[in-house]
Amino acid sequence: MKDICATCGTIEENPEDGYCINGHDNWLEFRDFDISEHRDVVERAMRNFNLSQGEILQAMIEERSLELQVLQMTDQPETCSLCGSRTQFTDFNEKQQLHTCLNEECKFTFLLEED
Repeated sequence: MKDICATCGTIEENPEDGYCINGHDNWLEFRDFDISEHRDVVERAMRNFNLSQGEILQAMIEERSLELQVLQMTDQPETCSLCGSRTQFTDFNEKQQLHTCLNEECKFTFLLEED
C-alpha cells in the first residue's frame, strides 16, 4: 500500500529513507492506521489540502495523491493565508515555490505560483 505525504500530497510506496521526494516525513499511512494516534498529521493534511477527514481517508484508501492549494505570487513578502504569519519557502519548480507557515501551531503549506 502507498502512503501520502501530509505536507505536499505526493504518494509513494515505502520510501526507503522515510522522506517524500520533497523532503517531508509527515506520512499518512493507511495500514494499521489509527486516527486517534495520528490526529496532528491528519489535521495538518486537512488544513493543507482543504479536505475533510473523510476525504483524506478516502484518498488513502484509493491511493491517490493530494493537491496543495495554489496561490498567486505578488510583489509583497508572502504571509500565511490562515494565520498571517511569515512563511519560509523552497523552489518547487521554475514557476512555483513551496511555502510553509513559520507559526508552529499552524504550519500551513501551499504553493505560490507566478502569473
